[in-house]
Amino acid sequence: MREPKIYEMTGGYGFRLDIGIDPVSGKRKQKRFGPYRTKTETRRMLAQKILEIESGTFVNPQNIKIKGLFTSMVRT
Repeated sequence: MREPKIYEMTGGYGFRLDIGIDPVSGKRKQKRFGPYRTKTETRRMLAQKILEIESGTFVNPQNIKIKGLFTSMVRT
């Protein structure tokens, strides 16, 4: 994976990461993160998100259903 570029955005800095491949279309899926106040904070979050994606613990908030959220809350 190529090192993502940190870019300026309204309110600070951000970055975009590949979060996987769409099984239907075969195209890569990307997600934008930010804004973060400083470049240092952005780099720290970038490293954290890369680690989450590579270890398989990253959860895309768009994929969470309300029923699944309640079920996971009841189990814990």
